Amino acid sequence: MIKINTDANLQIHGSWGLGCVSRDENGLVMATTTWQRNGFECAASAEAFGILSAMKFAFDCGFRNVIFESDCE
Repeated sequence: MIKINTDANLQIHGSWGLGCVSRDENGLVMATTTWQRNGFECAASAEAFGILSAMKFAFDCGFRNVIFESDCE
C-alpha cells in the first residue's frame, strides 16, 4: 500500500506549483516530485490537476495499490 499526499500552490500569477510525496505503510518516502504548470486562479482546479498528475506519477512509478490524499475541500 502506498499513500500519496498532493498539494497545489497558486502564489505565482498564471502558474500552478504542484507536488506529491509517496510513502509506504511504514511511512518511508518512496518517491516525490514537483511540477510547475501554466494555470489560472482556481484552487479547486489546481488541486484536482495535482491529484491527476500524482495518479500519472504513481502509475509511472509502478505503484498499483494507492491511496491519494489532498487538503482540498
